[in-house]
Amino acid sequence: MKLRATLRAPRIDLEKYRRELQAHLIEQTAMAAFKWLSAVSAKVPVWSGASRATFLHLANAISLQLSISPVVRHRIPLGLAESEGSFNVKGGRVSFTYQTTLRHLIYNEFHNANVEWGFHLIQPGPYHFQEAGRRVFGQEAEHVRLLNPFKQLEIKTTRVS
Repeated sequence: MKLRATLRAPRIDLEKYRRELQAHLIEQTAMAAFKWLSAVSAKVPVWSGASRATFLHLANAISLQLSISPVVRHRIPLGLAESEGSFNVKGGRVSFTYQTTLRHLIYNEFHNANVEWGFHLIQPGPYHFQEAGRRVFGQEAEHVRLLNPFKQLEIKTTRVS
C-alpha cells in the first residue's frame, strides 16, 4: 500500500518580524521625539538662546535642525552645559530623554517673572512647554500600531510519498 500526503503548515519567521518591528518602533519613536521637540521648543522664546539650547542634545540625536537666533549676546553653551538629551535603542526598548538644570528655564516653565520679580520679559512665563510636549506625545502615541505578524506568515508544504 502506498500513501501519499501533502502537509501544509503555517510558519511565522519570528526573527524577520522582530527586525521589522524594531525598525518600526525606532521610526515611530523618532517621529514622536521630533513632534515632541517641535512642540516644546516652540513654547520657549529665544533671547540669549540658553533656554532653547537645552533642547539641542536631543535635536542632534534625532537629526532635527533647531533654529536658535539670539537677540542679545548668545549663551547657547550655557544651555548645552545645563542639559542632556538622547535617543536610546537598547534591547527591545526605544526611548528618548530630555533633562535640564537651567534655573531660569525651570522657573519660567511655571511662573511669570514679570509679575513675581518685576522683570520686563517680552514673552514671560509660564511657558508650560512640558504640558505641550505631553499632549503632542500622547496624540502621536495613540496612532502607533504594532506590525501585523501574519505578514510574516509562510506556508510550508511537505510531500510525503
